[in-house]
Amino acid sequence: MKFISGKVIGFGKWQDVTFDFTGRSLICFYGENESGKSTLRNFFLFMLFGLPPKQREFYRPKTGGNMGGRLTIWEEETGLYTVERLDHVQNGAAVCYLENGMTMSEDWFKERLRGMTRKQYEAIFSFSATELNELDKVDERDLGEILLSVSISGSQRIYFLEKELEKKMSDLFKPYGKKPVINQQLEKLVQLHHSLKKMQSEEAAYREKVNASEQTEKQILKLKGDIEQKKQKLYELEKVKQLLPVLEDYRNAALRLKADEWQISFPEHGLERLQHIRSQLLPLCSELTVLKENAKNINKKIETLAAKRLEENIYQKAQSLGQRIPLFQQQQEKYAQLNEKAKEIKVQLDTELERLNLPLTQEQLLSVTMPFHLEQQWNQLKQEQSQVQLEEKRLQEEEISWKQERQALSAKMDALAEEMQSDEEYLSSKRKLEEEKEKHYMQKLQSEWQRQQAMWKKKTKKKEKLARNFLFLSIVISVSAAIFGFFQEETAFYLFSIFFFLTGFIPWLLQKQAAKEMANVFQQPLNAQGRTDLKEDKSLAEEVRKQESLRQEYQKLKDMLLENELRHRRIKEQRKVVLMKKEAIAEQLRKQYVAYPFLKEVDVTYWPELYHAVKRLIAKGQELQYVEEQISFIQSSLLAFEKELQQFFQSEEKASSLLERLNTLLTAEERYEKEITHYRELLAEIEQKLQQLQKKLEVYENEKDQLLLSAGAETEDDFYEKAKKLEEKQGMVREMRQCKRQLNTVFPEEIWQLWLKRNVNEASIEYEFNLLSEEIDRLEKELEQLQEKNAFYQAEIQKMESSETYSTLLHQFTLEKEELEHLAKQWSVYKTAIETLNETKRQYQEKYLVKVIEKQSEIFRSLTGGKYIKVYPPMEGMPFQVEDEQGTRFVLPELSQGTIHQLYIALRLAISIMFQKTYPFPFIIDDAFLHFDSIRLHRMITQIQKLSETQQVLLFTCKEEIVASFSDNDKIILESQFA
Repeated sequence: MKFISGKVIGFGKWQDVTFDFTGRSLICFYGENESGKSTLRNFFLFMLFGLPPKQREFYRPKTGGNMGGRLTIWEEETGLYTVERLDHVQNGAAVCYLENGMTMSEDWFKERLRGMTRKQYEAIFSFSATELNELDKVDERDLGEILLSVSISGSQRIYFLEKELEKKMSDLFKPYGKKPVINQQLEKLVQLHHSLKKMQSEEAAYREKVNASEQTEKQILKLKGDIEQKKQKLYELEKVKQLLPVLEDYRNAALRLKADEWQISFPEHGLERLQHIRSQLLPLCSELTVLKENAKNINKKIETLAAKRLEENIYQKAQSLGQRIPLFQQQQEKYAQLNEKAKEIKVQLDTELERLNLPLTQEQLLSVTMPFHLEQQWNQLKQEQSQVQLEEKRLQEEEISWKQERQALSAKMDALAEEMQSDEEYLSSKRKLEEEKEKHYMQKLQSEWQRQQAMWKKKTKKKEKLARNFLFLSIVISVSAAIFGFFQEETAFYLFSIFFFLTGFIPWLLQKQAAKEMANVFQQPLNAQGRTDLKEDKSLAEEVRKQESLRQEYQKLKDMLLENELRHRRIKEQRKVVLMKKEAIAEQLRKQYVAYPFLKEVDVTYWPELYHAVKRLIAKGQELQYVEEQISFIQSSLLAFEKELQQFFQSEEKASSLLERLNTLLTAEERYEKEITHYRELLAEIEQKLQQLQKKLEVYENEKDQLLLSAGAETEDDFYEKAKKLEEKQGMVREMRQCKRQLNTVFPEEIWQLWLKRNVNEASIEYEFNLLSEEIDRLEKELEQLQEKNAFYQAEIQKMESSETYSTLLHQFTLEKEELEHLAKQWSVYKTAIETLNETKRQYQEKYLVKVIEKQSEIFRSLTGGKYIKVYPPMEGMPFQVEDEQGTRFVLPELSQGTIHQLYIALRLAISIMFQKTYPFPFIIDDAFLHFDSIRLHRMITQIQKLSETQQVLLFTCKEEIVASFSDNDKIILESQFA
């Protein structure tokens, strides 16, 4: 993924600003503090991941306007697309515009980010000076853990999370502690447990009485249930006693219906259905009689009309002639129109020939042929003749101009020749000027040599003084060491004495030799000639420059004169070409005069217009010829039709009267045909209605027979007799239903059906009622005794419970135990989290850490200029270590703060490179090298440039030394361009 361009519509201090990153893999944004670098970095992160409403409000422009922007991105898979985020559009959601015109949503863009969140992006593909400052505040012993945390997640969050979990665990519990919460809670529970044990002995008697009371209450509940059931049964017997007459009526009606005489088969609604069939049959029979009479009358009318019609062959001939009448009338109209048009065309031809004054008749005009290319030939002749005339005029003007130019050039050359020196004088002045320049240069060189010699002498004195002082100091230290060694009898002090003496003597000796060599160099003299006269040199230089200018001008005029002569030769050649063109045009004109003699009277200039006029005349002549041919054809067709009419009517009358007779005859015949067709249609409708009536009658007759058959009756009288008996049966059924409704209002159906089957009477019900009453009295007395017994137990328990000491202690113990369980559960959660975190770190070390550390070692070696060559991750209790070029290993507290910063940056870059294949996102660095010296800064820039070969890098800085290391194409100066 690469950023191609960015458009800031409104974001903090930035408004309506565009950045172009086309073809850039490394972009350095330079600006002083408060120039908006961090705001711009947050803008790019906002375009990728968005912001919640409160944070968007923070970046809203203070001067008003919309908050948001656009970012154009290129990806290898998707190609080029633009991401737009605006605060007032879809609550700041991304809208993506693809090259093919499609518009995609925020979900599609999240897929392009491969699920990456802003926190993950900042942890892997971004770091700033803030992280390095936080690194300086950490205890040296914890640096290794922080670097391990960074290698796992890309940030320090895992280290701080682990420390926070350990602190929370120690605040909750320590094996030998007293202040942690769980330790205090355990002590409190032990004390409560001792107090409860003392009171358990008093609880035994209390528990026995409670159990006895519970058993008594269970017996009371059981007795109450039995009494309630008995009372329900007694209530039911009372209701049955009241409904005994209704049960008897129902039983008697049911027995009567079971007899054979009441087993009647009769169709449902039989009487109504028979009456309906009879009412439908009566009108159908009347309608059938009327239709038959109408059909007889229509047949008589059809026979009368058929007798009046013409014979078939005569009618067909008349019909054929009638169909041709419209064509005959059209031809008559067209014949008159064509005669008028022929007269009009003749008048137009005569008028046009007279206007053009051409020696042509109408017959000659039709014989003239003008091919399609003739117009182009005449136009070309016209243009060629015009061009020849224009070229003749132009050549005359050019010849006059040539003569004037030649005279002017000759005059200028003569004037310049008078001012110019001879060649010997010019060369002499030029040599003299060069000699004066060389003298002047040697004088400047001599003065610079003297200045350098004075500066060297001053520096040499300082260095000699410094070397003498250093020699004196080394002699003092050497003598002191020798004396100390003599008294202590230690050989090492003699060696130190010699070392310090050589340390001072060798630089002093080298300084002396260097001073002698430089003295020899400065003692060599520079040979410089005497001083020159500056005024004389200046006038000589001006004279030489003037002569050079005159000679250049003279040569230029000479070249122009040669060019003028060449121009004269070109004019002569062009004259010959024009003459040849005139002869060719004259030959073409002669050919046209032979083909078209009438052109002799017309100038060539008007030939193209004449071509169109003659073409129109020819078209008019052809049109007249075509109209006359149509007139002849139509006239013969009209005469032939008139002859056919006279033969049909066997009369010599005119065509107009014969046409009227034919129209009258055809109109009458059509009227007869329509009337016959109408009567036949009516007859067909009547036949169809007759068939439909017959079908309806059959349906009703069949329905009547089926109704009698279903009732088992042969005649309609038998049918009515069975209907009367069925009505009596339905009365008995209604009586049973009435009884059933009365019974259902008191009992469910299954209950009173059971009583119906038992065949009870009033005496048996009375006997059962008395037995139930006695049983209920006995149970109620037993219930009263149990209630008195339970009241005694409750009084004893109430007395023992009046002392609340035990219950209070028990309740407090339960609450404190629940609190302990809650704290233990919380401690186990923290413990599980730390163990999971440690297991994750272990798995990461086994799977990924080796690759990351190898890449970190490579980058760290480059950043330290090869001083440190390898990085070792923490293994088996060993902390982070680095190895120098001599094989010596150092733990992190032994390194300088700048080297630790380099190690941290190398790790961040290594993680980014490892993730690049899966997440090819740009890398963002914000003012991360503020405290780097020039050497480390140069190495860091080299490493960033190397990283930008495979990954786009956005670097924000306020250091001029950094921005000076990049080309103009790779940097954007915020102050001068956008601030």
